[in-house]
Amino acid sequence: MSSNKNQTDTQTKRKGSSFLSLLIAVIVVIACVWLIRTYVAEPYEIPSGSMEDTIEIQDRVFSEKISLHTQGISPGEIVTFEDPE
Repeated sequence: MSSNKNQTDTQTKRKGSSFLSLLIAVIVVIACVWLIRTYVAEPYEIPSGSMEDTIEIQDRVFSEKISLHTQGISPGEIVTFEDPE
């Protein structure tokens, strides 16, 4: 009977350990997504026709954020920003 109890205890520990591992993995993924969206790149949907020759209304684009801090803005580049309203 003690063999059965040891197996049950081992299985319970494995379930708890795998749940903890899954929880840590989910937290790491959420943190990575937040860091990437905050500091590296972010998706945008184009709400207006201000760039219609280049980008259509409702197009989706990714805007990277690193070169803005390292190189600045050059003429001809597309700049994305949050609507202040």
